Amino acid sequence: MSSRLRCLIVGLVVALGAGVWGLPGAAAAKILQCKTESGAPASHLELDLKKRTLRWGTSTEYRITGLTKHFITAVEVRWMGAPREIGNEIWVMNRATGRYWRASIFEVCAIADCKKKTVEARTFKGICR
Repeated sequence: MSSRLRCLIVGLVVALGAGVWGLPGAAAAKILQCKTESGAPASHLELDLKKRTLRWGTSTEYRITGLTKHFITAVEVRWMGAPREIGNEIWVMNRATGRYWRASIFEVCAIADCKKKTVEARTFKGICR
């Protein structure tokens, strides 16, 4: 396939995705249903490009810090009703395909009474449509 044809196809995919991914002229907020990498149902994602926010489910909010024709980048601002003292999460989404990647570093309880905490890093990926 020629590079010119490839560019035309990518352009078409981006243009067709405009209603879903909030390119100029699209509605302000979209609710997308997400799945994990294995295909299991995950939380929904509320995407509002005009407000530059994402909401994962009912508790995790993100501020969009980067927005291009191809990707959205967002940083967590709230988790479970309170800001985290240690760590944070970053969210990156491909606007054409709906694929997302999340990376978190945060403090967790090592034992049930939470007297001992550890810092952990985790990654997640999947797709939202």
